[in-house]
Amino acid sequence: MISYLSWLVISFLCLVSFSAAQEDHGVSTDVNTLKFNYFGSDNSPVEITYGNLDSLNASKFLHSRPTTLIIDGFLSTYPSNMSLAMTKSLENCHRFETENAIVLDWGSMSGGRSPLLGGNLTQAMATLYPLAVANISPVGQRVAQFLDFLRVNGHINWNMVHIVGHSLGSHIGK
Repeated sequence: MISYLSWLVISFLCLVSFSAAQEDHGVSTDVNTLKFNYFGSDNSPVEITYGNLDSLNASKFLHSRPTTLIIDGFLSTYPSNMSLAMTKSLENCHRFETENAIVLDWGSMSGGRSPLLGGNLTQAMATLYPLAVANISPVGQRVAQFLDFLRVNGHINWNMVHIVGHSLGSHIGK
């Protein structure tokens, strides 16, 4: 039977090895690479940087309005077909006049910017999927921190936040 200490050492070594594999394949583990693109009334994306009040104020974020956060899935990069379709739909319904829309760009962590995508796609997907899955929890934590950053600064009400996710993006928003 394996001792608890041996289990901890093995788990740590696997984690270090897995993290190195992520970086080797062009998949970041750094949540600071996430980009939150805000769409205001003019439908032009403006990045709001987590923890940066200047970027929040410069975005002209609509205070106390409903907020929709759009999170695309595995291998996504911004802009994607899904994020473009969602923002176009909101624009066509004139929702930008009364609501906030934010598109999360997590392409650096979803595998969407990996150099492996230039080769055998089946092999790339088999390699990248577990790496992107491993990033779901840290990305989800940063999304929660970002939404709390908006709440603390008087910009959103929890009852008026909608998260729309596709593929792995739906798991981030849990």
